[in-house]
Amino acid sequence: MGNCDCFIKDLDESKLNSLSRIKLDDFVKLYPIGRGGFGRVWKVRLKRQFNPKINDIRLQKNKSRIFAMKEMSKAKISLKKSIKSVANERKFLEQFDFNLLCNMYYAFQDDETLYIIMDYLSGGDLRYLICRRNYFTELETKFIAACITLNLNYIHEKNIIHRDLKPENLVFGSNGYLHLTDFGIALEYHRGDKGVRSASGTPGYMAPEAITNKRQEFSVDYFALGVIVYELMMDERPYQGKNRKEIKEQMFNIEIKLDKDDLPEEWKDENIIDFINKLLERKKKNRLGYNTDIEVKEHPWFKDIPWEQIENMTYDSPFIFDTEDNFDDSYAQQEEDELIYEGNKELYILEVNDSNLFKDFYFNIEDKLIKEKIEVEELNAEINEKNKGENNEEYNDDDIIKVTKTKSDLTSRSNIKNKILENDNNIIIHNLKNTKRKMQKRKSAKFIAIQPNEDSKVVNVMRRASKSGSLILNLNKIKEE
Repeated sequence: MGNCDCFIKDLDESKLNSLSRIKLDDFVKLYPIGRGGFGRVWKVRLKRQFNPKINDIRLQKNKSRIFAMKEMSKAKISLKKSIKSVANERKFLEQFDFNLLCNMYYAFQDDETLYIIMDYLSGGDLRYLICRRNYFTELETKFIAACITLNLNYIHEKNIIHRDLKPENLVFGSNGYLHLTDFGIALEYHRGDKGVRSASGTPGYMAPEAITNKRQEFSVDYFALGVIVYELMMDERPYQGKNRKEIKEQMFNIEIKLDKDDLPEEWKDENIIDFINKLLERKKKNRLGYNTDIEVKEHPWFKDIPWEQIENMTYDSPFIFDTEDNFDDSYAQQEEDELIYEGNKELYILEVNDSNLFKDFYFNIEDKLIKEKIEVEELNAEINEKNKGENNEEYNDDDIIKVTKTKSDLTSRSNIKNKILENDNNIIIHNLKNTKRKMQKRKSAKFIAIQPNEDSKVVNVMRRASKSGSLILNLNKIKEE
């Protein structure tokens, strides 16, 4: 097993946090809070302090160093033929950093078990809440749908289909916000490709094309969203049955279409009827979200949703939890049945340990953040060295352009618009106020400094004031010079 080295090669390990790699002994198991497909989920406390060099908001907020630890038995992973799917989940989680996801902080393994350390969410999953309530208000339902939509927008931008969206995989934090978890059967997909083909999923939430093992796109996740919103409003799923076959037969014999008479008495916005009907379209090309993710957010039912506030978790959630740890204790406490291995447990474990898919399973968020910081500091030092002796000029606030350092995470910030060119290393930058008239090309611009901001993901590119127009910043070129 090797540490993740995808940021800087040949980095001096003395600069990192984990001179002793993170391991099970670094955590105190408090008590089990749930079960996954391959083992229990524990509430744990990290014994050692976070590295003081790290200025990361997620770590700063977690002063108690409380996490959820997902245990995964290697024998059970092999027995269920899930080696590749577990490796994929670990790979996907490393890419994520989003408020409404259940984010990963550490990953490690021992001879028999894989461990993933994630956000601790104490509000319980949506299924737990559904089982204890038979009614959700319109405001609560819309908030849940908005949280799910933001999660789907984020992972789809990362080219990932979740494929198992259901109440059990949606967990509330203590602040009442809903988080998406469990990427065990998620697959990578790029919009415009033929689509993935797999019949995996949970019957009752699977789209028609998934349950018939046909090609699937991002819209399978939106079909599941439609099922969940329908369930919250109607107190039952649209398609029901004792098994996959019965659900499939019902789905293709009767296509669910709601009308305004189905709206609960206390609910006022009839747009939800159209919202659900469009998400539950049997033909995927007619389904809301098939063409773009933005069309879901722009549906009239969401017209009053403060998207930015929900994403930043500054909007008051309609859910308030009186108690901590809302979960089924009897289910969480269940022990594993050793008889399922039929005496072949050691052989199952060996199959996982021999797999190359888990050689780089280890992950430490602190090392990742430090590597990013060092990378920017070294780049900044190179540029400062090159510009020594040159006359410095004064700059106004208008001369500072913010551009996201991680190319895959480019977003519009302030009055700046960023656009990736065909060459993935080039970023074109221009002021939005000039977009109403034709842009004048500029021949060159000199970048005199690159500095990290607080989260080490945004750099400030300062340039001399000049005529309005576009700048091209080539990150590789700056590194080489």
